[in-house]
Amino acid sequence: MVRVRPRRGLRSRLATHRALLLELLGANLFALAAGLPFVRDGRVVLTFDTVAYTGPNAALSAREWTAGRLPQWNDTPFGGIPHLANPQGDALYPLKLPFVYLDTFRAVEIVSLLHLLVLATGMVLLLRCGLGLRAPAGFVGAIALVGSGMVIARSIQFEQMVAIAWMPWVLLGIDRILSAARSPRWALAFTAVVTAIMLTGAHPQPLFEFAPFAAGWALVRAYEHDALRRLGAVIGAAGAGVFLAAPQLLPAALFTSEGALIGKQTLESVGNPAYVVQFHRILNTVLGDPFTPNPGFASGSNESMTAVGAGVVTLAALGALACWQGRRRVTIAFLATSAALSLVLALGPRTPVFRAAFRWVPGFNTERVPSRWRDVTVVALVLLAAYGVDAVARRKVHRRVAPTAGLILALAFGVLLFGHPALPEWRVRVAWMAAVAVILGSTMVIARHGRRPLLALFAAGAVSVVPLVELGAVVPHNFPHLLSMPTARADHPGALPGMVAQRGGRLISYASDKLGDPRYLLDTVRPNANGLDGIRSIDGYDGGVLVTKRWVAAVSALAGTAIRPEVLLKGQMQFPLDPNLWARFGVRWLLIDTAVQPAKVAAPDWHGPVLREGTLELWENPVTVTEARLYVSAVARPVEVATADALRSAAADQAVIEPGATGLDCQANCGVVAVALERPHPGAIDATVDATATSLLVVDEQYLPGWHATVDGRAAPVETADGMFAGLRLTPGIHRVSLRYTTPGLHLGLAMAASALLALALYVGWPRRNGPESGEEPAMSFFR
Repeated sequence: MVRVRPRRGLRSRLATHRALLLELLGANLFALAAGLPFVRDGRVVLTFDTVAYTGPNAALSAREWTAGRLPQWNDTPFGGIPHLANPQGDALYPLKLPFVYLDTFRAVEIVSLLHLLVLATGMVLLLRCGLGLRAPAGFVGAIALVGSGMVIARSIQFEQMVAIAWMPWVLLGIDRILSAARSPRWALAFTAVVTAIMLTGAHPQPLFEFAPFAAGWALVRAYEHDALRRLGAVIGAAGAGVFLAAPQLLPAALFTSEGALIGKQTLESVGNPAYVVQFHRILNTVLGDPFTPNPGFASGSNESMTAVGAGVVTLAALGALACWQGRRRVTIAFLATSAALSLVLALGPRTPVFRAAFRWVPGFNTERVPSRWRDVTVVALVLLAAYGVDAVARRKVHRRVAPTAGLILALAFGVLLFGHPALPEWRVRVAWMAAVAVILGSTMVIARHGRRPLLALFAAGAVSVVPLVELGAVVPHNFPHLLSMPTARADHPGALPGMVAQRGGRLISYASDKLGDPRYLLDTVRPNANGLDGIRSIDGYDGGVLVTKRWVAAVSALAGTAIRPEVLLKGQMQFPLDPNLWARFGVRWLLIDTAVQPAKVAAPDWHGPVLREGTLELWENPVTVTEARLYVSAVARPVEVATADALRSAAADQAVIEPGATGLDCQANCGVVAVALERPHPGAIDATVDATATSLLVVDEQYLPGWHATVDGRAAPVETADGMFAGLRLTPGIHRVSLRYTTPGLHLGLAMAASALLALALYVGWPRRNGPESGEEPAMSFFR
């Protein structure tokens, strides 16, 4: 049976609502303080990801949406790549759509701040309305999560932040399905919609990490509510959410077969010290340093930041001990196990648990950064801490709880606290011990004098203030504050990118990796910053599906050997640059930092410098570069010959085609004819071609499933040419050629979303047998 909470009196409900509103207000004010730099006039928060990934993706989506088109193709990195099928492209993410008319960087900032508010609000509602914890558990839980080092690091990585921001809402929906007094129809619809929103915008790795946590949460909460029979409704809500997000998920799933990095991670690559939590720093990583001007210093890297504070860890221990009774025991055990297991996984390949999961768990070997598993650790610890605050607020702390918690913490921290060389300075250790002492002392006051209202109120206030002070101390120097710079320094484009954007043509950039200098990244057009101004490149930056197998095979010709797909092409180019070979890839411009490599060494046969700005120089390919070429001579690459070798050995007037394709054997006048293209928008290419003989038109756009062509209005087959580009066979004569890209799976995904939306509408609105409201939980009581 489903447990039904007893109805309370009007005065009690009004007091609860006032407390809830105050907690929401306090939590959102804290989130605003943490994210204030995102909306500060005259300044902008720029990071490497903003410049090289989030910003370019947002710019393309904004250009397409404002033109009234669905953003499906990105023609700027990798010689062209799907955009809608990129699970990190957020092309359909609804929270970005209202801001497409703003400047790209400003839009990213506003959406980043919005997610901090979504996270704070969702956490308060989960703890107060979902779990029914007493104030100030909602406020403490929200500031503990928003102020944690994990969120500080993720707030500047939009794709990572989406899953974290919506996770409390998903957990809330699951809990309301399981605890609804009657039919869970509103809770099911709510959970489906929130799940869909998260799925359309979240990075795959946090989704992969939070999915088992959400499933375990559903199981333990179903047990606590004695509602195991409602697990089917939870599964239905998750399925409906997947269907609603199908226009994004299905294309991404279909595209994974093209990725060169999918499932290709090795234990050596994921064991990078910057990608794992260092065991000797684990105490620093979890507790954080409230005094450091660099939030990532204590944990060794930004990816490892956890920093929930000593106060929250102490409250988590108290919550586990105080609530270890009845059915709550299962939830507490699940949260404690999740926190410990995910922290072990964050340690990376050094642990047998990680190695076993890497070998046996499907999809686990696609994760690039093991330390991100600490996201689950933070969420679980914060939930446990909220249970601890609730126990204090209800004055239901047994006298033995505080001493027991103190003993456990002393045993856990004692040896490291006083003897480990990796620990921070003494003032940080004193701050940790002070936080633990205040929490434990307040708990002992509650245990011994809980019947005295003033003492109990004072103790509960102290328990709330400690996390606020400890985590609030970091706010003035968190990442958004540190990375905020005057808007004038972020103006874009510079002179060199501006010239390329104006004159057109594909560019390759060779410069230093100053990842912490956004202005330099913009000036040197580091991949994928070229997308901010619509500059096309054969290079690209991505750790996921966008690095395709055919791209890797083809551009290996430019490196002289098989490239590493996880490394930028710019760092693997073979010098000196062969103008003819680079012209085959449509590259007209070389932007080079002469402080890194003299241009006369890198490109002695290129023309230039066409433009110079400090140590940066722009050089032009002496070979005429066009966006499309008409070949009358083509040779099929033998199966035993690598694509890169075939491209390097082919004559300049000879196209390289796939094994089994019909070659073109020209005897005379075999020169290549340049063809001008029209590009109405990304994913649309038109050309008028005058073919004097049977020819192969090669368009410098990566050919992937989804491209369709017409010649003189009739459908024509498209084939792979020159390793990765789109090729069309033409007969003699003048032809009108059109190429259009339609994302595979898009139409089916739209149909799935429409069917799910209709099913949810019918489920929520269809009258029940005994009348429209009989047996229903009213919509207004959803967050009761």
